[in-house]
Amino acid sequence: MNPTYVFIVCSMRSGSTLLKALIATRKDVAHFTEMPFTEALNISHTKPFILIKKPAFLGEFNYPQLPNINSKKIILIRNPKLLWIRIKRN
Repeated sequence: MNPTYVFIVCSMRSGSTLLKALIATRKDVAHFTEMPFTEALNISHTKPFILIKKPAFLGEFNYPQLPNINSKKIILIRNPKLLWIRIKRN
C-alpha cells in the first residue's frame, strides 16, 4: 500500500506545531520531525498517512519545494497582508 503524504506548508508562528500534534494523535498517521519535503519521499512506513511539516523561515524565498507526487497540502499563513507586501517587494 502506498501511503498518502500530507504536507503542512506554513510560515513561522502560524500554529503548525499544534495542528501537527493534533493530527498525529490519529493511529493511522505516521509523523516525523521537521524536514525538507523532498526528503520525506525516502521515508517508508506502513501507516496510510505520512505527515510532514516544515515552516518557512524569515528570508526563505524558495519555500516550499514540494515533491511532484499525489499528496494533500495544508497551508497556514500567519499574516497574509504582510506576506503579500513582502512578495510584491521581491
